Amino acid sequence: MRKILIIEDDLPLRESIKEVLEMEGYKVVSADNGEEGLKIVTLDIYDLIICDITMPKMDGYEVYRLIKENPLTTNIPFVFLTAKAEKEDIRMGLQLGADDYITKPFDFDELLTTVARRIEKHEKLIKSVEDKFRVLFENSLTGVLIYQELKLIYVNQKFTKILGYSGDELLNTYFSDLVFGEDRDSFFGKLNKCLKGFEKTIHTKVKLLNSNRKCVSFEFYGGLSIINGKPSIVGNLMEIKSPTKEDEKEESISIRDFEKMANLILENKEYLSLELIDKLNELNKDKTQEQVNPVVIEGLLSKREIEILRCICDGLSNNEIGEKLFISKRTVDGHRANIMFKTGAKNTADLVMYAIKHELIVK
Repeated sequence: MRKILIIEDDLPLRESIKEVLEMEGYKVVSADNGEEGLKIVTLDIYDLIICDITMPKMDGYEVYRLIKENPLTTNIPFVFLTAKAEKEDIRMGLQLGADDYITKPFDFDELLTTVARRIEKHEKLIKSVEDKFRVLFENSLTGVLIYQELKLIYVNQKFTKILGYSGDELLNTYFSDLVFGEDRDSFFGKLNKCLKGFEKTIHTKVKLLNSNRKCVSFEFYGGLSIINGKPSIVGNLMEIKSPTKEDEKEESISIRDFEKMANLILENKEYLSLELIDKLNELNKDKTQEQVNPVVIEGLLSKREIEILRCICDGLSNNEIGEKLFISKRTVDGHRANIMFKTGAKNTADLVMYAIKHELIVK
């Protein structure tokens, strides 16, 4: 049953809307002000929010802003409900990103049509995105899983191959059964923080048990997503293989020198020269494709993310990047987190190295 949240301070109107929607088969929860609505929306997953604009304590615009800032609620379709019909009010609501706008007075047929249209459009969008991601996941060079309500609801072929299980053996099993005992508390503590929206992404090391009950070490990169209406973690696992002594000797020199040069760029960005970039490229040119972090997928970064990555390499702060690209600092923060997740970077130095390796720094 689809669930709708109504935030409206007018009691008769709120109850009338609730009654009409319930007659159409929707489950409806209501709140009489914005603060109460924000508390309610975090307790369940809703398919649509209908919110009045003019309310005491907190208006509808502020409610919308706070709901969109929460990763658990940001994708819920949002419809403004107001007695104001001036073009400026409508323009402001739509510029914020609201999905629709209903002006009072209205008839209930109009309300039902808007509700049905917005929910249907959102469900089609979700299905389209999930289908595209599944194609990407199945062709990934690293293990991919989706964790939801304590269980694994999806694993790709690479992940099952690494652990020696079949897909059917892992689907709908408790993820905790695969995690090595000593890692469980720490690992699931981080997962739960991400699921509750306290952290946007998770990056940690974890040991999993393969089909022979032996430990396999992984780097785990994950992010919060809403799948089938429920908060989930989409995780990417890169197996940590123990290098040979010969590999360690060769890598310890090149990577250490490479990191020193990258840090030198960050600390002395005003002295950045083409010669230094050439030295970094020369140092790294003989590395094989296998030595590049397999989390990286060619073409994975969007044009906007590449713009921001180049600004990071120029030593700009998030505030400075926002001013240069005419976007908010919060938008830059989000893009930066996505870039680090996609590239597997742990810090700014890693991002600079990634940009140099993939020739994203414009000479």
